[in-house]
Amino acid sequence: MKKILLFFYCLLTGLRPYAQEPVTTWTTLICSDSSNFTLTRFFGDSMPHTYFFLDSTQSWNLNRFKLKENVHDPGFLKKMERDEHHPYHHTYIFRDGSLDSLFADPIKEELYQSAQQQRAEKLISNSKAYSLMKRYEDVPAGFFFVSSGPVFTPNQQYCFIDLGILHKTAETTGINDAYFGTVLLIYQKSNTGEWKRWRKIEHIIL
Repeated sequence: MKKILLFFYCLLTGLRPYAQEPVTTWTTLICSDSSNFTLTRFFGDSMPHTYFFLDSTQSWNLNRFKLKENVHDPGFLKKMERDEHHPYHHTYIFRDGSLDSLFADPIKEELYQSAQQQRAEKLISNSKAYSLMKRYEDVPAGFFFVSSGPVFTPNQQYCFIDLGILHKTAETTGINDAYFGTVLLIYQKSNTGEWKRWRKIEHIIL
């Protein structure tokens, strides 16, 4: 749990990335597809009609792309059977065998380096689908979101974006009580140059 909370701390206080396309374009694209936010219904809540985002993109949790351990070491994998809270289980995306085989190790390293070098970027609200808030205290009760900026594969065919979901209620007035879940979105560029969501990886914080 502490590692998950650290992820949100990084999202809310850290710096975030430069993107090849305006980051606002990506926020608009994400918000145009309500299925990106279905995790908000996990406990029976209604999905939000307006998506409230903090107004700056946030730093990546680098465990998404790389862990300090050798993930192919049998000893490490054996240890993971007894450590369900390790980022390997809830954050590291290449635990998924299909993703691990699709992206070669040099590409994984490129993604890691790109995420590490990114810096914060201001969002601009140009859509009725979402509203921007400057700080947690300004957010009304309900769900709100923090977003990383996009990270691209070297061939520009895949784009990764990380969303953090928080839920503010009368009982969760402090930010430490509001952490709810994460959604990793992977987009693929089509033959016509359009970005289409290819994978969605969700994690609920219990």
